[in-house]
Amino acid sequence: MVNEKESERETRTKSLALVKRTTAVSNIRAIHNLALRAKDEPDLVPQFLVAVTDLESLWTQFKLEDDSVLGSLVILEKTDEYDVGLSAEVRGLITASKAMADQVTPKGAAVIDMSYIQNKLSVNQTPADDPGKSYSRLPEIPLPTFDGELRDWTTFRDGFTSLLDKWPNLSDTDKTYHLVGCLKGPAAEAVRGIPLSGDNYGLVWATLTDRFNRPRLVATSLVDNLLNASTMSHESFQDLNQFLSTINRNIALLDSLQIKDLGSFMLFSIAFRCLPIVTRRLFETSSSTDYPTVHQLIDFIRSRVAILEVAGESHKGTPSATSSKFGKPTGQFRTGGERAGKTQGYRPTSLVTTKSSSVCICCSEPHNLASCSKFKSWPVDERSRWTREHKLCFVCLSADHWVPKCRSKISCTKCSRRHHYLLHVPAGERYDNEPDSPSPASTPASCCASVQQPPPQQSLAVMLGTALVHVRDRSGTWQTMRALVDSASKISAITAVGADKLGLKRSRWTAPISGLSGVAVMNVQGRVECIVHPRFSSEPALAVHAWVLPTITKALPTKTLAADIKDRYSDLALADPSFHVSSPIDLLLGGDVFASIMDGRKISVDDALPSAFSSIFGWILIGPVSVVEAGPRQSLPVSLTVSIEELMEKFWHVEEPEVAPATFTDNGACEQIFVDETIRLSTGRFSVPLPFRVSASDELFVASRDVAVRRFESLERKLSADPLLKSLYTQFMSEYISLQHMSVATSPGCYFIPHHAVYRPEVDINKIRVVFDASAKCGRGRSLNDCLFPGPKLQQDIVDVLTRFRVHKYVFTTDICKMYRQILIVPKYRKFQHILWRAEPHDKLLEYELNTVTYGVNCAPYLALRVLQSIASDDCIESEWVRNALTRQTYVDDICDGADTITDVLKLQSDLICVLNKSGLELKKWSSNTTSVLDAVPAANRVHAPTPFETVDGRGTKVLGLEWHPDGDYLCCALSLEKSPVYTKRGILSLVARIFDPLGLFGPAVFLAKFIMQRTWLQGLSWDEPLSPDIHDEWAAFVTDLPLLLSIRVPRHFNSRRNAPCYLLGFCDASQRGYAAVVYLRIVDVPVGNSVFLVGTKTKLASTKSMTIPRLELNAALLLARWLNRIRGILAAQLNIVDIRAWSDSMIVLSWLKVPHESVKVYVSNRVNQVRTLLPDCRWQHIDSGNNPADCASRGVMPAVLSQLDLYWRGPQIAYDDPSVWDDSRPSLPLCELPELRLASCAALVDDVPNEWFTRFSNYDRMLRVVAFMRRFVALCRRKISRSDGPVYLRKCDLDSAAQVLIVESQRVHFPSLLVGAARRTAREMKIPPRTMSQIIKEDLGLGAYRRSAGQRLTDALRQIRTTRAKKLLKRYAKNGHRQILFTDEKIFTVEEKFNRQNDRVYAHNSREAAEKIQRVERGHHPASVMVWWGVSYEGVTQLHFCEQGVKTRAVNYQNDILEKVVKPLSDTLFVGKNWTFLQDSAPAHKAKTTQR
Repeated sequence: MVNEKESERETRTKSLALVKRTTAVSNIRAIHNLALRAKDEPDLVPQFLVAVTDLESLWTQFKLEDDSVLGSLVILEKTDEYDVGLSAEVRGLITASKAMADQVTPKGAAVIDMSYIQNKLSVNQTPADDPGKSYSRLPEIPLPTFDGELRDWTTFRDGFTSLLDKWPNLSDTDKTYHLVGCLKGPAAEAVRGIPLSGDNYGLVWATLTDRFNRPRLVATSLVDNLLNASTMSHESFQDLNQFLSTINRNIALLDSLQIKDLGSFMLFSIAFRCLPIVTRRLFETSSSTDYPTVHQLIDFIRSRVAILEVAGESHKGTPSATSSKFGKPTGQFRTGGERAGKTQGYRPTSLVTTKSSSVCICCSEPHNLASCSKFKSWPVDERSRWTREHKLCFVCLSADHWVPKCRSKISCTKCSRRHHYLLHVPAGERYDNEPDSPSPASTPASCCASVQQPPPQQSLAVMLGTALVHVRDRSGTWQTMRALVDSASKISAITAVGADKLGLKRSRWTAPISGLSGVAVMNVQGRVECIVHPRFSSEPALAVHAWVLPTITKALPTKTLAADIKDRYSDLALADPSFHVSSPIDLLLGGDVFASIMDGRKISVDDALPSAFSSIFGWILIGPVSVVEAGPRQSLPVSLTVSIEELMEKFWHVEEPEVAPATFTDNGACEQIFVDETIRLSTGRFSVPLPFRVSASDELFVASRDVAVRRFESLERKLSADPLLKSLYTQFMSEYISLQHMSVATSPGCYFIPHHAVYRPEVDINKIRVVFDASAKCGRGRSLNDCLFPGPKLQQDIVDVLTRFRVHKYVFTTDICKMYRQILIVPKYRKFQHILWRAEPHDKLLEYELNTVTYGVNCAPYLALRVLQSIASDDCIESEWVRNALTRQTYVDDICDGADTITDVLKLQSDLICVLNKSGLELKKWSSNTTSVLDAVPAANRVHAPTPFETVDGRGTKVLGLEWHPDGDYLCCALSLEKSPVYTKRGILSLVARIFDPLGLFGPAVFLAKFIMQRTWLQGLSWDEPLSPDIHDEWAAFVTDLPLLLSIRVPRHFNSRRNAPCYLLGFCDASQRGYAAVVYLRIVDVPVGNSVFLVGTKTKLASTKSMTIPRLELNAALLLARWLNRIRGILAAQLNIVDIRAWSDSMIVLSWLKVPHESVKVYVSNRVNQVRTLLPDCRWQHIDSGNNPADCASRGVMPAVLSQLDLYWRGPQIAYDDPSVWDDSRPSLPLCELPELRLASCAALVDDVPNEWFTRFSNYDRMLRVVAFMRRFVALCRRKISRSDGPVYLRKCDLDSAAQVLIVESQRVHFPSLLVGAARRTAREMKIPPRTMSQIIKEDLGLGAYRRSAGQRLTDALRQIRTTRAKKLLKRYAKNGHRQILFTDEKIFTVEEKFNRQNDRVYAHNSREAAEKIQRVERGHHPASVMVWWGVSYEGVTQLHFCEQGVKTRAVNYQNDILEKVVKPLSDTLFVGKNWTFLQDSAPAHKAKTTQR
């Protein structure tokens, strides 16, 4: 409840706000009423358009007063009196008024800025009061447009300026938008990069004037138009009228240019176009007049003639670069003012009588160019240059086209290429008179390596530099190759055999490579990228772009040298130990990597022996060597031209712009403001600016004081309720004033920063933190922080600072006292840092301005750290240690650094104090593990309690973190637990988030807490819902054990010194809960028992989605690779890291890391590639899970268990073993046994299988009968048989003959190669007689002939038919319907042996033996046969009925002999008392009508 005094004050505030709000609403409603009237009364439109501009300010006033009313009603507890719908009603009135303004605004007036009306006119004056001006619409004459045409510039300039002069009140911003809106084409492109603002109007206009105000070019183009006027073949009205229009237009434009001597200028234009381009350029350089005359040109030419007469020409007898006789001027001007080699629609003009087209363009004689003796007398290079300059075709020497459009089929008679034989360049010819700056696309970059031949009387061989190097192949394995190191070659190369050995992917390259004497290597087989290392070191690694050539050079040296030459270099570690043995060259390392290979040292053994040059590969031998017989000299002709692929790729590659200036980015602009406006005072202190995003103005923050007043009144009420808090707050502000960090403002402020207190008496009853809220928004919705650049991140990561803090033996920590408040703000920016303050409510509320960098302003951290960087760069020139401390070992305002000796640490302390004192910064809170450091500072500046490495958030809440005890020089966990923990999801998250363990030293315990948090998340518990019993019990046990972490003491010092050799050892493991990576540091030159130290741990929970253990193990390996890579980057500047080793207990992951990553799936491939990229030189080994220290971190352990876990704190035994035993010889898993392999898709081309013509049949019996009838029809047609021969129905012989035909046809289609016997085919292939082959098969091999087995071939259609029928049959079987069916059929049996001549054969030694093995088959013309009828059913079978011989089964015989005698009695014998079905086929006798009856 509020007291009476406060109630009265709030009532007065509410009444005042109500009056102001009512006034604003009345004004808005008045404007709305005026809008309704303006629709019907046009005279009110101007007045309404002026009034509508006040709506936004009225709306802002209304919202401000409405919020004030609502705040007062809330305090007075009378919120029910607040009119909720008033705001929506007022907003609706404003929207309706603006909509009406859009309707009544004349067309085109929307583009004009009408804000000047409100500023220039009084309240009672309207634009209509001034009859001489019109502000509501544009002039009737539209603004002209300009598209870059030079001749239209004057018209546009005069028209635009005259029209805008009628509008003197238009702002420069409006003029800029109008001007840019009138531009098109090249004109718009000329000003595209200029920002559109009022300040740039003059710049835009000046740019257009400089670019397009070119009267000389306009005049020249007009003269060209007159000279190039089209010739009329006959007189017509249209042609004459067009000619007159063209002449009048160009003459009028020439007159408008006011050329002083127009006739002389026209003569100058005619003569000037006939001169070569070089002469034109020289004239333009010497001329300064806008319109030169012909007399000036003649005088200049006379002077050039005199100069050339004395100095001579560059090529005697060579024609000039251009010639006016042929109508091919090379430098015509386009209308837009740009020079072009080809003009559109250009027709040459001559003032003399022209000759026929058969005149030679070289000597003006009546013959063609190919027959010109003068042209032939020139050298080939001169002919080529002259042809190119005159733009002639290189194939037919025509001037009408170029080579791409030449239709001539002529080719060179000397090389058969597509060019004229007069332009043929002999192979190996060099030109000494090539131009100095050839085109980069056509001129090879020479990179020839050659050896000068010694005099004939000497017998010397020259040793070129070779080295044995390691090159990484596609799978990551090192391959040893012999390389030639050549500084004269601008490219590197590799042989095709070497590229195939490495398995590297080639990129295409089509251009030839040439070099010495222009010899071209046409067979360039592409380009590869490879990594080259020394043989005995993993660094440095050279990235080489090598061209693939068939061969680089012959074996070097040409002949093997004497072995005693090698003995002379026995004390050197040679790059090629077998340099004297002639061996092939696999790799050429050229000048692109030569500087990275050689280090400059040289040793000369003897004048007659090669010199030794030091390199990263060892000592390379280069120079002459005496031999008995010198071999042929070797040279390496290699040069580089541009490949067609690289040229073509430019068409579709996105052009990358140049790197934008740093000021284009927010960070760059902020840095530029700091550099430009920072001041260093005479006292040494810094005065820095506030980096505003936009220009700072007084109108940026309207009504910010009102917001600050309300916030301060709320603060006063809070302080009045708590006397202790008020006392602390008043004391803080008094100290601020006494230290002159703030002072009473002498001028009105632009932005007022609200402030409040953060007070936690349960933590420290006498400590308070005052927070300045620069994010408070003012009436326009902006805050100070919104308008400031936050600046780039300069803060060092705490992991980096802590890790480097553990390197030195003697260390200290200190604090820059009030660092922000020791840095001043430039006075002109202090008006944006005003606050309100008074000690007592009855005192006057005063404005203060903050004079220093203020905590709460978003750029404050950047400004403070940037000042430290300036101190490090300006004041630490002679002290590298101090610079390192300020730039690398400072976290916020804490400096943590040290040295290896007490002397060095004291000097660092002294220098640090001295340097910072120069800038007005004082160091306090000193803490150190040596008393010498503490003795050097006053006792008041020392800290005796343990130093916490902690961060603070915006409200000053501490976060649990590491704590350093200088006395014992160890780190421990600083915990301050709550007395009564909350067992909810919110309580778990609160405790987990407060644990600050940047190095992960207590990672196994923290991981368990995170895992418990994840379980609450998976159960879907709400934030304040009680935990499930199992989670509650586990969390309670964890909280109970958490204080045991206090007993763990981690040594701070790594037992190292600067540049001490060491190993980085990493271990990784994974479980279903997550995965972890642990890193240890082993120092080499210390006792083994005290050489291994825990650096840090990284843990990560597994995804809630199911994932296999191998994938989790792979993620653990990737986490370890990233952690090791970061630790290496942190410690590389202080320690000498000899090697990096990593262990995992997963053989699958270790095998994945050794196989090519392309052979596994994408998920695994990406991570394997990342591991190799991060740690290319790391060697991975296997370790048992029981000895893996990362095992506990991947599962999580209770704090009580962690404190006793020596394997984690001290590391495994393998870390203490000799490094030589670390290499694990355990073989990797075979590739076929690894999971996640990428399946290879094999594609095979299957030829179309030919089909038989009878595949259309689905019934074999029907097909057989159709073929039989067809054969009978063919035989009748050929009259081989008569209609009276044989029965009408098909006989068995007919069906067998048809079956034989079908079999032969099927074999012809599917087995064409088997139609000929295997023995004969083999004999033909081996070119021996068939009889001999048969003897070999029968006698020598003892082989016999066997038939090919046959099987049913079912198509999908047949399977479907069989399936359908089988289903129907099964349904009948289910009802036992098949039991009442009698199935019957007839069959003719031939009493004669059937045989096959092709297959029924035997192998025997003679015919008698063959006769014994197989009997003779005798056949007759009409073999004996008999027809048999039979029936079968479920109930049993019928008796066999043999028809009489020679009796055909006709209807009468079938009825009498079978149906009456055999079938009918079955009702009494087989189907006694049952209904049954008689089933027969569709034979003619069966289908007869008499049979059916």
